[in-house]
Amino acid sequence: GGGQEQLLQQLLAGIGSHAVQPPPVQAHSVRAVNLGSMSVRLPGGAPSLPSLWTSTDTMSEVPAERWDAQEARRRASGAGYGGFMHGTALFDNSFFGISPAEASVIDPLQRLLLEHAYAALHGSGRHKASLMGTRTGNYVGTWQSEYGSVLASSPARDSVYAVTASSCAALPGRLSYVLGVQGPCVSVDTACSSALVASHGALRSVQLADCDVAAASGVHMLLDLAVSFGFAAAGMISPTGRSYTFDVRADGYARGEACCVTVMECD
Repeated sequence: GGGQEQLLQQLLAGIGSHAVQPPPVQAHSVRAVNLGSMSVRLPGGAPSLPSLWTSTDTMSEVPAERWDAQEARRRASGAGYGGFMHGTALFDNSFFGISPAEASVIDPLQRLLLEHAYAALHGSGRHKASLMGTRTGNYVGTWQSEYGSVLASSPARDSVYAVTASSCAALPGRLSYVLGVQGPCVSVDTACSSALVASHGALRSVQLADCDVAAASGVHMLLDLAVSFGFAAAGMISPTGRSYTFDVRADGYARGEACCVTVMECD
């Protein structure tokens, strides 16, 4: 009514007379950035990014070592399917100076990130000895680790290594520590956009000379059936285990996992 309009006019008048002027924008020298080498582990055994976009079917029933697919489908339609990576239990712990006892407890996300981040950096002409002490940044996009609940229900929960085993903050931290690099070390959790936001952070960090080179990563695994059950109960999971984006057949989405690392550097 008239009272609301009068109040609005008074507020606007007050803002106009007391508005704080923003400081002038400082011009930054932005460097050109090249996308260097990449290392990926994709669902469904897809050997490369091109194969992911052609004929490779990345969806399958849940691997037996994760949980029972038939029981999952019985309890929640669609929870028995997903895009799962192969060979995630394999890890060369001695190469990274990690004891077998610790390697058996830490989050698989940490193992995957170590392998593929180093593979990407090595592909750009770097090795462990040359990385030590360099201004190399690590930006990791992830979501809350599902490993925490798995660890809590296993005997390994009492291990001294369980303290940082499933921490999202430990993902870039472990990588920086193992490689001895001293650039920005950042974990990003913005749900579905985590890897994109981490890539943006890595790009800007190199552009503005916060670091000389950066590894932009995205990593996630499906480890806790309860999470899939929760999404299925909310009607988010496709009963057919397929994502038909912008398609009349769309009936939900299918969950998946992957690990991708891209190296960014200046000329």
